[in-house]
Amino acid sequence: MRKRIFIDINKFSLPLIFSQLITTIIGQKAFSIAARLGTDNLIAMNTIDNLIYSVTGVLGVISVAFSMLSSKSLGEKDTDKFKKLVSSVMHANVIIGSLFFFIILFFSKIFISAIYKFSDELLSVATTYLYSMSFYVLLTLITFTLTNLLKVEKKTNYILTISIISSLIQVLLSYIFINGIGNFSGLGVFGAGIALNITLLITILCYLIIVRATFFSCLKLKPIYIKDILIRSIPLGIQELLEGIIFLIFFDAMIARLDTMSLSVYSIISQALVYLKLPMFMYGNAVTIFASEYFGEKNKNKIIVVKRISTYMSIFFYVLIGIGIYLMIVPFSNLFTFDDKLINETTKMILPLFFLVSPIILYEINKYILQVIENGKFVVKWTLIINIISMGTILMFHFYGSLDLYYIYMVYFGNYLILSALFELKFKKVCIR
Repeated sequence: MRKRIFIDINKFSLPLIFSQLITTIIGQKAFSIAARLGTDNLIAMNTIDNLIYSVTGVLGVISVAFSMLSSKSLGEKDTDKFKKLVSSVMHANVIIGSLFFFIILFFSKIFISAIYKFSDELLSVATTYLYSMSFYVLLTLITFTLTNLLKVEKKTNYILTISIISSLIQVLLSYIFINGIGNFSGLGVFGAGIALNITLLITILCYLIIVRATFFSCLKLKPIYIKDILIRSIPLGIQELLEGIIFLIFFDAMIARLDTMSLSVYSIISQALVYLKLPMFMYGNAVTIFASEYFGEKNKNKIIVVKRISTYMSIFFYVLIGIGIYLMIVPFSNLFTFDDKLINETTKMILPLFFLVSPIILYEINKYILQVIENGKFVVKWTLIINIISMGTILMFHFYGSLDLYYIYMVYFGNYLILSALFELKFKKVCIR
């Protein structure tokens, strides 16, 4: 049984990991085209990317809830419910994504100025970039729907091919829209957002071609499970809100108050951390699919095996990728800057920060598994409590004038280590029961 589950999970996860690695590598090349134009571009784009990804992470829980419910329905052999769930999640994502398009369009500058305290040129660059990303949330939520449909049907190999093609298109479009070509003078950071949105549209069209038979037959059905998906996504959404909006945006906002060197180091290391966290999120996807299916079958032993395999594989890739980035830190940093002082500071700080971020692995896998076995309220309760304590600690450092990047990341380390331990104890208690 364990060998079969190990093979199935890696057959599902590895194409996702490789597709995301390639997408990230090529995407960061597109990012670097604009980032190299100046420090303001690097800081503004990194900050807005973190903001947008946090928002889409929170809204993406609708698709995660869909994955859990649809996998459970397949485990229960209820294909009619599965099809109606597909119709429901698509309708919900389009409505919510459209709402956020207007929010970004009308409130960007006020939000950036109030939260990050950016001003002058940095505020202008950040606002311009966020405007260019106004369609991003809507397009990403549609992409989530289609990729989750492929994941539920365990057709992740298609995602790898499409990711490679779309990422190459993004680099080409980024170069054209940022720097210009021929008589077209280029649009700077605004062009970076436009290139990304066009790439997402192309990606959506590719996914639609693959899933067209299932997808369009599902759309003919009434979206009667929107309420069920939203109810299931509420604890997931609150959880993502706590860690994605409240904690991580607070985290970024406090770092934004540090000196320019610390901000620049953080921006580069954030790009490196994307690679380390990536396998963890893909194995987290496997948890939501496989554990949900086994939860529908009421097979507790298989759920435990899924959790262990996903945890061990996430740790393995975290260490492997971390070593690779550390050995290549200078050429990696050169993607974003040629400032020797900044590169030296990044090299000095990268290993300690990699270590301080590591508890996120245990936290994420344990969080996913508790949500699958319907213990989301426990996850939300303790995340809220520990996050409040962590934010209070960071504010204390700030008020006493001793806030720096190390202190912030030490609080980050303690936050996720404590939550990981609490979630592990809860899972063991539920399994014994």
